[in-house]
Parts: sequence; C-alpha cells; structure tokens
Amino acid sequence: MVPKAIFKACMGLLFMLMCESLMFAFVFGGCARGKTDEQLLAQEGDVLGANLLCKAGKIDYPIDEAAMFDIYNGRAFYTDGNHLGYDIELPEGEAVRSIGCGVLRFYGPASGYGELVAVVEYQLEYPATVVNGEGNTVSISTFLAIYGHLRKSQERDGQALPFRVGDMVACGDVLGYVNDDAHNGDGAEHLHLGIRLQSAATAKSVDAKWFRGYDEKPSQLKWFADPAKFLAALTMSAAESVWHPSGAVLLASDGRYWMVGFGGARQLISSQTVARERLNARAVPASDKEMNCLYDDGSFMSPRANSKLVKFNDASTVYEYAGKWPGEWRMAFINYEAFLSWGWNDAEIELRPADDRPSFFAHSEDRGLRLIRDGSLVKSESASEVSAVSSGMRLPIFDWETFLSLGYSANNITLLPQETIAAVAGPHGYTITPDYLSLCGVYGGGGFGVGGYGGAGPGAGGSDVGGDFGNGGNGPDGGNSGAGGSGAAGNNGGNGGSGASSPGLLPQGKVLFEYVGPKLAGTSEFQAMWDPPGPAFVDWVPSTFALCPDVVPNDGLLSCLLDMPSGTKNFEFQVHLPDGSWWGDMSYDPQGGKGKTIGTVKLTNAQGNIPYVQKSNGTGPYYTNGYVALVP
Repeated sequence: MVPKAIFKACMGLLFMLMCESLMFAFVFGGCARGKTDEQLLAQEGDVLGANLLCKAGKIDYPIDEAAMFDIYNGRAFYTDGNHLGYDIELPEGEAVRSIGCGVLRFYGPASGYGELVAVVEYQLEYPATVVNGEGNTVSISTFLAIYGHLRKSQERDGQALPFRVGDMVACGDVLGYVNDDAHNGDGAEHLHLGIRLQSAATAKSVDAKWFRGYDEKPSQLKWFADPAKFLAALTMSAAESVWHPSGAVLLASDGRYWMVGFGGARQLISSQTVARERLNARAVPASDKEMNCLYDDGSFMSPRANSKLVKFNDASTVYEYAGKWPGEWRMAFINYEAFLSWGWNDAEIELRPADDRPSFFAHSEDRGLRLIRDGSLVKSESASEVSAVSSGMRLPIFDWETFLSLGYSANNITLLPQETIAAVAGPHGYTITPDYLSLCGVYGGGGFGVGGYGGAGPGAGGSDVGGDFGNGGNGPDGGNSGAGGSGAAGNNGGNGGSGASSPGLLPQGKVLFEYVGPKLAGTSEFQAMWDPPGPAFVDWVPSTFALCPDVVPNDGLLSCLLDMPSGTKNFEFQVHLPDGSWWGDMSYDPQGGKGKTIGTVKLTNAQGNIPYVQKSNGTGPYYTNGYVALVP
C-alpha cells in the first residue's frame, strides 16, 4: 500500500489542474481604513484610464497550458493555508508571457521572489464575474498578475529584456525567464503565478506587501483569486453540462446528494452515507436541468455499507470484509489511493495478529481486489491526460474546458504511476468529449435505451417489479418512439418516448449499443470487431469486452456508447450471456423452435437506427453474429 504522505503530495501537486466550474465570480469583502468594498471598487476606475494604454480583450495562459498541471512542491492556491498563488514547476530558462495587454507596475528584485518579479495591471474590456479566495462573487474590470522567481535573460548573463515600470506589454510578450534555484529566492526552478483582484493603486492602499505571495494577518485572501479558476473563467465560455458519467456524485440545488447510475439513473444518497464515505468532497453541483434529465431509481445502496476493515500485523495489505468477523466475503485494496477513494481512513482499520489470517481466508469468500472507486478522477504521473473512472474504466476527458464544464475539482484528482494506473483505475474507455455535456433524455425515462429516446424531460420510472423499465421521456425534441422494455418476471415496461426522430441527440462518431435479454445470474459480455475509421478492433480480443462492461449484473441489460464514426466497416458483434449461451445462437430459441436470437440488440447513432443482419459464424446456420457492413 502506498504511504499516506505520498498520496497527500500527489493531491497537492494536482490541485491547480482545473477548477470547479466555468461560472466564476469575484468578490470583495470587508473594509479597509474607512472605505467600503464598494468604494474600493469605484476607486479602480480613477486609477486607470490615463496610464493604461490598452485593455485586455484577450486573456491567455502565461506558459503552455499543459505545463500548468505540474505544481511545484504541492504549492497550489491556499493549499497550505496561506499560499496566494500557484507555484508551477518549469525548467530553467522557460519563457513566461503576459496573459493579456497591460502595464508593468513592478519589475525588479523583491524579497522571496529572487532577482525578478513582474507585476502587470490589466483592465478588461468588459466586467467579469469570477470567484475570490473566500468563495464570494463580484464583478470587476481590473486585476494584477504577479509573475515571480524570474530573471531578465534566458541564459544567465545573457541579453536582458528592456522592460521598465510603466511600460505597456502585449498579450504573449515575454516578461522573463524561469530563474535557477540559486537565484530565484525560493527553492527549485518554478514560476509563482498570483492573481490580485485590484489595481496597483488600490492594492497599495490596503496592503504594504501588495504583490505578496503568502497571506498573513490581517488576511488578504479576499483580494486574491485561484489562478486556475481565474484563467479558466476568462479564457473560455461557460457551458452548462447536463450529463455526467455513472459513478459521479451530484449535489442538487435542494442540498441533496445523488449518485449517477447506469443508463441515466439517479439514486438518492442518504446523509449518513454521504458523511461516512466522504462523498460531499467529490460532489459536483448539478443544475435542475441535469437532475430532470435523470430518472429516479430509488435509494443508493453503497457497496461498502456493511463493511469493516482489517489488517494483519505482519503485512501492509488492508482488507474490506462484510458482516461479522471473519466475514462473508473479503476484498484487498490494490493500493492506498483506492483505499482513500472509498472514503475510509486509517483509524477505521482493525489490527489483528497474523495468526488470525488463516481463519479469515478460510471463512470469507475472496472477491479479488478493491480498485479505485467509480467517480474518481485519475491522472498518470507522466502524462497530462485526466480521466474519470466509470464502470471500472478510465474515461479520458477531452480537454480542460470539458473538465471544467463537468464541474470537477482538481482537489479530487489522484496521481498514479503510469505503470500501475490501468491496474488501479481500469482500462481506457470512451473519451468524454464536449458532445456528451448536452446529452439529456437520450436514454429514455425507463432506462438506457429501453424506454425509447426521451425528450427534454425524463419519463416516469418503472415500478421496479420484476424488471419494469418505465416510460421513455416525452418532449418536443423526443427521439424515436421505442417500445417499452419487457418486464421478464414482472409487468411490462412502459412506452417509449414520443416525438419526432431527432438524430442529433447522440453525438457524432458514437454508436449506442443496447442489448435486452433474459435476466440471468451474472454478467453479460460484449464482443465485437470492426475496421477503421476510428479505433479498429480486427479480432475477438479482450480489449473490446471492456468497452461495454455489464455494470449491473442479473438484469438482462447491456448498453454503452462506442467510439465508432460513420464509415466504420465490418462491424461484427456478439453478446456472451452469463449461462454460457450466446445472443446470436438461434438454436437456443427458448420458445422451442429455431431462428430467434436470445434477446434483442439495437444499434443507433446520430443518423438514426443502424440496420444489421445475422451473419453465420461458420459453424452452422443457427450460429450467427450481428453484422454491419458500413456504419451510416
């Protein structure tokens, strides 16, 4: 198991990566020597105008955006309780550029910053709303950017940049270069980036150390902003997401917490479970619109609800077990990050003598390894890709903007070694692209693909008796009117959503695969192969099985979105059922005859339903696979 100290360092390293939302606001709280915050805001306009020769119509990053993922020594914004910026690890001589058009207010050596700190004042073309260090909001038009631990030449003793205080700098102008550790005033090579939400004149009027890097009493936190949140707010447009992958924890506007389930379901999480498993720390705010896109699937039953922890005094492995000692079943945590992702802490581990291990192993069923929890955010130590763990797979997030639109927080990203990330967090799945963010009602109110394609709102949920699947959602943008799901041992499912066909509900480049069959004990397995374009799978290989995992055993359903653009050729597919039979093996027709598959498969993409044929697998006329020659 990985020591806790390493985990904490990883989390600190990644705190800055992205921010919690795309809608930010700045706030000025408190007073300064008789002036109200409103007066200080008004004062901003008095000190600009004449000496700001340009306005920051465009805001960019001071370094390569990907490099901002690498925080030096865990020093993100206020992670240690007083750091007022981000310390970004960079090589000596790396150029640092102005994030916009502004005026230099300080340019020279300063205590704690080494040979050069550049402070640039920017005036925005239009007021912006962002969030300050205390989490409050206000509209501002002026701010300072603080660039510390620099020098004026790329090579030591090389040609120096000619800037002086009062000079105008354009967006992208090089302000300085990352200084070496012997001259930068603070440790190894890095950039300190700070954002102060005031003009230089106003900052000086309330703080003698107006371009400070650390907070002290009286606190200046309200005048600073998290640089990652700030830059995200000013470099991209906000996009409201109405979709999250399964495993995400949503915080609704009424203060209740919900787990995103499979197929567009939502399950209410009790306040006790939220507290016990620390789910509030990973929750993302969900709009009412998103909550209405999900159908109510009852209460969330935590996989660790009745679990306890044990560790033996001769080894570091921690086991989760169910029931009273020695337990009905056991799982070993694959590493410390996985342990923490499930909301446990060290104090909950019972320490037992090694002599108790044989009895424990003999009486409890071994259910394998406990991997990192669905809903976790993970990143390799040696790559910039950040993924959301869902259904036991890593779903890469397309870009920073998508991450922000999902409302994720960099505080919750776990850093893992490249060589173990697949074992701990699962194989790669589909990429979460911006197309997913607007998916609402795609799955129908009755479940993923079962109740038909719903419209803007969800349909009524099924009764959950014998597998009722409920009705699909109705709405002006409703999709195809699909048939209700079969109820198997219970009632029939509800009707599909009504409305004209709307191919645009599914993102381009995706195929929705849906299987509905008999309820059998165990999990079903998707098998397929296809040729380019898109990621090609040219044989029946295990890597395709993981693309469509059966996350809810025993229910007879298997659904997923596949990365499969139009023009994909020779898509051949099969479903291996829990009892050993095959969907396409028509000799197993349960009605007594032959010629029917076991259950049904439906394929859909942005263009609509995808027709397919039953193709012999070469062993006889009743042994078939599904086949699409060309994906439309």
